[in-house]
Amino acid sequence: MAEMSESSLGLKGRVVFLKADGTPAKVDGVPTWTLDEAAEGPVATMTVNPEDPAEATFTPLPIPDSVQAAWSAQGRVSADADLDVDETREVAAQFVITVHRDEAQTAGVTFTEVTPPAAA
Repeated sequence: MAEMSESSLGLKGRVVFLKADGTPAKVDGVPTWTLDEAAEGPVATMTVNPEDPAEATFTPLPIPDSVQAAWSAQGRVSADADLDVDETREVAAQFVITVHRDEAQTAGVTFTEVTPPAAA
């Protein structure tokens, strides 16, 4: 889950697709990002980096008066990834973006790239 206040400048997310052994998988094509709306409407705008589509920026939208303290939306990023010599299939990750009212304590979350474990 990623959280931000409604006055935040936004969050930047980066996706890394991994094979079962933890090593990065080669992406075949461009990742596809989606962000659903909350029942009350859109929670944030989403801008995919055109030069690096593995990265997207989420900018919060004002919280409607009908929402008490926070609202959330689910998102998904997917891509076809080369998992083995002859196997390419869709790999996906789901996430949640939550926006809090400004009177709530401001918190920031930084997404960082997942790195494969060090060889033993």
